[in-house]
Amino acid sequence: MHSIIKLPSAASSQITVSNTAKSINDFITEAAGADFVQAKLDINALDLQVESESIRYLCDGNTPTSAYGFLLASTTLSVKTFRGEEIGKLKLIRSGSSDATVNIQVGKM
Repeated sequence: MHSIIKLPSAASSQITVSNTAKSINDFITEAAGADFVQAKLDINALDLQVESESIRYLCDGNTPTSAYGFLLASTTLSVKTFRGEEIGKLKLIRSGSSDATVNIQVGKM
């Protein structure tokens, strides 16, 4: 059963993915604050929805580039789910020339 963890605010559920690849933990820390992340170290469920622009991701700790990695296109408006994985290994980068807006929801399995 997946339980959703409430982020500190609605604004915390939106991240901006730029041309520098970063781990999802870095994005969550920037959006929700370090205190939230410290209290929720065992997060192992994540939903991503690309709202604007496309992104690429890798979940194995390798660093994606704008041309390499799994593509999440902004045109599909679908949600990518990660369950029971080491979320900290997930890295994201934008794939186009503009920053991408991505909605997130975090939780525990």
